[in-house]
This record gives sequence, structure tokens and C-alpha cells, in this order.
Amino acid sequence: GAPEEVWMDLDYHPVLDGQGDPAGVICFLAETTGRVAVERKTAFLLSLSDALRPLGTPADIMALTAARLGEHLDASRVFYAEIASGRMTVERDHARGVSSIVGEHSLEAFGPDLLNAYRVGTPVVVRDVQADERLSPEARAGLGTRQVGAFVDVVLFEETQWVGLLAVQNATPRIWTPEEEMLVQEVGGRVKVAVVRARAGRDVRGRHRDGERRRDEGLQGADAGPVAGGAARRDAGRRPGLHRVRRPAL
Repeated sequence: GAPEEVWMDLDYHPVLDGQGDPAGVICFLAETTGRVAVERKTAFLLSLSDALRPLGTPADIMALTAARLGEHLDASRVFYAEIASGRMTVERDHARGVSSIVGEHSLEAFGPDLLNAYRVGTPVVVRDVQADERLSPEARAGLGTRQVGAFVDVVLFEETQWVGLLAVQNATPRIWTPEEEMLVQEVGGRVKVAVVRARAGRDVRGRHRDGERRRDEGLQGADAGPVAGGAARRDAGRRPGLHRVRRPAL
């Protein structure tokens, strides 16, 4: 099978002979891969959340998430795409050793079987693009052109509508671990929340600027209006050559 990264605690003890001299070594081994994976995932998610918090634009959030996740998983390409009307738009991606795919792409190229798998809501895992029967020949060709040999995709929903896709891709076939698949799913949820928050903040700031502009325009109109109106009223009470004179009391 494919090599896997494992973590172990090793405890060595000498074995003594009858005279008390070292005659060998005994080793007690305990695998800690699961514990280490949880610790590393927790530390990564906390670091990512801290880094995302001050960012104010969706593009910056997508770029940072892609870079951090790509480095953490040693992936060839990572991107977050927004989905609308059967198309996905990639604003930023992290690409290492492969070309960028920033732009707009049709979802139809994935084929019906893979699109049905996306609707379940769990990560879609492909370990070998050229051997996965869920991919149509057109999809295999398209992914091969984009240097994709394996991938993990997580589709993000707003109620029942697809709104986003987090993709982690490898240029060659790869055995994804359950921990890696779970991490991609958790990061997908976090980046979606961060993007929604950034858009809401941008909308609030936009409404605030519009309100200030309308207020400034109103103040300018108020300053100009009374001056012109007052002058007109004063002029209206005067007629050339006619002046009112108060007669003194006798």
C-alpha cells in the first residue's frame, strides 16, 4: 500500500543478564497518530481563525485560506470558489508547481455522477482522477489538463442551494486520510462564515457612506435654501420709491 505518516511513543529499557550486564534492549511502543492529528488540526484551525478575523474583503479571506491550507496539507492547489447559476468563480487560489485556475468554470464538466455526489453534503474524495469511474471522460481530460491527479472537494450550502466550493488538489494520485478530509470540511465551513461576515460588513459600510453622503447633500441644500428664500422675502416687501414712515404720537 501507499506509505502513511504515523506517530509513536517509544520507551526503551535495557535487558540485563544474570551478572547484571546489559544483554539487550526491550522497546514498548504506543501509536499516537490519532492524538497528534487532533492536536495539529486544533492548532491549525485556531491559527487560521486568528488570521482571518481582521480581514475585511472576501478575496483576501479566500487567498489566505488557500495558502494556509495548501501549505498545511502540502497540496498542489487549493481554492475557494463561489457557485451561482451552474458556474463556479475562482477569485484567488494557491498553486504550487501547477498553473493557476483563477476565473469562471462550468460545473457541467464534472459529469452527472460526481455532481450527484456533491449533493450529499459530505466531502467528495477522488484519490486517482484517471481511475475514478464517477468522472466522465470529459471530466478526466479537463482535470488532466489542469494538472489534477487527486482532490478533496467540499460543497457549501445556503439552505439547499450550492453557494461555495473548497477544493484541495494534488498533481498526482494521493491517498487522503480521514483526518485530512475532515479538516477540509471544517475549513470550508469557516471560510464560508468569514466571507459572509466580510460581505455583510462591506454592505453596512456602504449604507453608512450613502447615509453620510445624503446627509451632507441635505445640509448643503439647507445652507443655500434659507439664504435665497430670506433674500427673496425681504425683497418682496419692498417697492422702489415707497417707504413706510411711522408718524410720531402727539
